[in-house]
Order: sequence, then C-alpha cells, then structure tokens
Amino acid sequence: MTLVVVGSWWIQTRPDWTVVLAPTDQAPQARAVVYGWNRPEGTRMVVEVEGLPDAGDDGYYEVWLTAPDGRHLSAGTFRAAGEVVVWGAFPRSEFPRIWITYEPVDDDPGPSGITVLDTAA
Repeated sequence: MTLVVVGSWWIQTRPDWTVVLAPTDQAPQARAVVYGWNRPEGTRMVVEVEGLPDAGDDGYYEVWLTAPDGRHLSAGTFRAAGEVVVWGAFPRSEFPRIWITYEPVDDDPGPSGITVLDTAA
C-alpha cells in the first residue's frame, strides 16, 4: 500500500516542465533549474538557485518571464540562493523565456539590465 501512495504522490507532484537557466557574464558561477506546474490559476515554479551571492540590503534578485512579443512579467523576488517558489497568474506557454536579474532597490519596476541567469539557448 505504501508503494501505491508514494507512486501516486510522485505522479501528482512531478513537474509539468523543467528549464535549465544558464549563467551570464554577470554571475558565471551561478546555476539554476526551474520546475513548473501548469495550474488553472496560473503557473507555479520552484527555482533551485546555486552560486549567487546574497543580494544584501541594497538589492534583490527577480524572476522574469518574457513573451515572444517582448512583454515582461515578474514572477517574484528573492535575496539568496536556495529553493525559491514563485507564481505567475498566466500560462507558461505564453512566456517561454525565464530569466533572473539583480535589481537595485529603487523606484524602477522594470528589469535592471543586470541579468545573472537566463534561459539556455
């Protein structure tokens, strides 16, 4: 019986898709894998980040998704490497590019231009 329960749990929790993010020149030591689940209410993502230094008090990291037409959506922020859970109220299929930027604490809601991880080519 335990095997059936564990097998059922794995099938229900297994991600619908996985994306490996590549480091950029801004953070060549960084690595990340994004696991995603397509849900009626949006897209749930677990981002496993390694090799990024703590962002400190003056900044944070932000997970972005970009549509082919150039629209950017923020999926969430974090300050340190580790496992990060983020949500987007949109279908993943509309936003194929996933990338992470370092953001200084300022009044600009858009991406800073300091990309540390990006969808692998």
